[in-house]
Amino acid sequence: MKKRTFTQTNPPYSTIAVANFFIDKGVKYSIPIDHLKIQQFIYLTHCDVVLQKKKSMLDEEPQAWKQGPVFVGVYHRFKYFDSHPIEVIMDLSFRIFPKIANQEIGEIMESIWNKYQSHSTEQLQEIVQEENKTWRRLYDPNDPNTNRTITVEEITKMADGSNISPENVVEQIKKPVRFDSDSEFATLESQLVKGFKSMPPQLTKEFQEAQVQIKKDSAIARSIQESNIMRFAYSNRSFWVTIVWITIIVAFLLTQIINSNVFAQLCESKYIATVVSLSAIICGFWAIVGKGLFGVHNDTQP
Repeated sequence: MKKRTFTQTNPPYSTIAVANFFIDKGVKYSIPIDHLKIQQFIYLTHCDVVLQKKKSMLDEEPQAWKQGPVFVGVYHRFKYFDSHPIEVIMDLSFRIFPKIANQEIGEIMESIWNKYQSHSTEQLQEIVQEENKTWRRLYDPNDPNTNRTITVEEITKMADGSNISPENVVEQIKKPVRFDSDSEFATLESQLVKGFKSMPPQLTKEFQEAQVQIKKDSAIARSIQESNIMRFAYSNRSFWVTIVWITIIVAFLLTQIINSNVFAQLCESKYIATVVSLSAIICGFWAIVGKGLFGVHNDTQP
């Protein structure tokens, strides 16, 4: 069957057409393009289009998957390539290959290619997942099969900062791991004020409670640290005081034994008795020191 090109002049444009654009670029410049990399390229193109037009120009919206934003239709067409480079463009059906005629969309795709062509798949995933907060906010690792749709509204809200609503801010505040310091809390607070121009009354209590909790957790952490330090110091002091007293008592007892006739007769001379006694003291001392030190360290580990 003869290959035919279907030129799209009006939206919505085919995501397959966008994918084919980047595949052609990869083949032309000998840059490997796998199906995950295609997803990142399409998503970055989609975001730029949305931010410029304030609406979607493609025939499907991405979903928040574990691997990042995914256009499901594109995924099913290219998933069989796995991680291998794709060097053939995909048709819609009956050897009909879509092509986007819109100049603005073409310029955006060119811009995305020029900016990210040298990035690996992993680097693109990191850019999309870490720098693009929309995916991070919608993807739930505790429920990875949800596959929430990344809507145009979500993308535009995240870009202009108006995504900060009372509901999602309260949700973030309630996550204990969300705030590691007062500065992180202040950052979120400033974002909230920027988004709403003023603090919503319904959030005042939640912010105050979160701030108290941060300071409380910080105080507990400092208390535990100081307690461990004092415990270690006290254990060391007690240990060495005990060693000194044991050494004094053992030395006194051995002196009495050495000076006795019984010990001298057993060892045949006081010289041998002295050597044996000193050896016993040294061995006993190091046995106690070794055990004591290891015991102190084990006790102070969290």
